Amino acid sequence: RASVRLPSLEYREGMSTPTTCSGPSASAATAASVGWRRWFRGSLWVYALIASLLLAMFVGVVFLFGKATDVEGREFLAQNDTIARSVAAAIEAREQGHLNVLRSYAGRFRFRESVKQRDRKEALVHLRQLHATFPELDRVFLADPAGIVWVTEPETPEIYGRSYAFRDWYRGVSASWQPYMSEVYRTDIGDALAVALAVPIH
Repeated sequence: RASVRLPSLEYREGMSTPTTCSGPSASAATAASVGWRRWFRGSLWVYALIASLLLAMFVGVVFLFGKATDVEGREFLAQNDTIARSVAAAIEAREQGHLNVLRSYAGRFRFRESVKQRDRKEALVHLRQLHATFPELDRVFLADPAGIVWVTEPETPEIYGRSYAFRDWYRGVSASWQPYMSEVYRTDIGDALAVALAVPIH
C-alpha cells in the first residue's frame, strides 16, 4: 500500500519564537526611530547656531551701546569744557574792564591825595562813586603798603587795622606793585567766595 507523507510543523520543547521580525510594520518603526534621532541631532545644531547668533547680536548691541555712550559722554564733556571756557573768558574780560576802571581811579589827583594823607572821609567819597558805578562789586577797600585795611565801602569798621598780608591779592600786587587779580578765597565777612582785584596807588 502506498503511504503519503504530509507536511507537518514541529515544535520542539525549549524552542522559543524569534524576537526579530522582518515584516513591513517593523521596518517602518525602525526607520522612523532613526529619522527622529537624526532630526533631533540636526535640531540641536540649529538651536546652537541660533543661540550663537543671538549671543553675537547681544554682544554687538552692548558694544555699540558702549561706544555710543562713550561718544556721547565725550561730546558732553567737550560741550561743558567749551561752556566753561566761554564763561571764564567772559569773567576775565569783565574783570579786566574793572581793572581798567580801578587804574583810572588810582590816577585821580584828589583820590591819590586822600590816600597819601590817610583822609578816610575824602577817600570814602571816591570809593562810594566807584561802588555806585559797579554795584556788582561786593566791597571796595583801601589797604596800606603793609596790607592793613584802613577804609572800606560799605563801611566795616570791625576790620579796620586788620592785616591781610597773608591774602593772595596782597602777595600778588606787592610782588611787583602792578594790578593783580587774586585766586578765589573765602572772605572774613560772611565766609563768602570772592576774587579780589588789587591796584596799587603810586
